[in-house]
Amino acid sequence: QGVRGPDADKGGYDGSSFWARSGVAEALTQFPGDVYGPNQPPAIADLAGAQTIAGGIAAALFKRERTGEPSVVDVSLLGLGAWMMSPNIIAHKVFADVPSPTFTRADAPNPIANRYRTKDDRVVHLVMLQAVKYWPELISAVGRPDLATDPRFTDPKAMFDNRAEAIRILDE
Repeated sequence: QGVRGPDADKGGYDGSSFWARSGVAEALTQFPGDVYGPNQPPAIADLAGAQTIAGGIAAALFKRERTGEPSVVDVSLLGLGAWMMSPNIIAHKVFADVPSPTFTRADAPNPIANRYRTKDDRVVHLVMLQAVKYWPELISAVGRPDLATDPRFTDPKAMFDNRAEAIRILDE
C-alpha cells in the first residue's frame, strides 16, 4: 500500500495487500475453475518482507557505521519467493517429518480469515484474525444478527469446533 496514495492510512495485511491485491493468489491458482484460489500459507508476505527489508537495512547501517559508505538496499523477488517457503519447511521439522496440518477452504481454522464468493460473482478475502472478536459485527453485516451470540461461535474453541458450519453460513 505504501506511504502515498488513497490507501496510505489503511492497515496492510499479507492476505489482502500482498496475496490478493498483488495478484500472487491468481498466479498460484492450481486448478482451472477454482473460484477461491489457493490456500494461503500463514504470514507469508509479512515474514518474508519484514525480515528481508530489516536485514538489508541493518546490513547497510552496519556497513555505513564501519566504512562511512552508503549502500542501496535491493531485495530480490526470486530470493524473497524462495524465502517465502520457510514456514512450510519449518513446519515440516516441527511436526517431526509428519506432514503439517492442511485445511481446505471449507474447514479452515478461522472462518473469517477465508475466501467467499459474493452474489455478484466476485471473491472477497476476509482477513479478520480474531474470529470471536469480529464475528458479531460481520454476521450482523451479512444479515444474520441472530448468530452474533450463538454459543457455537462465542469462544475460540467453539468457533474452531464449529468452523465448517460458520463457513457454510457465510457461503450462503
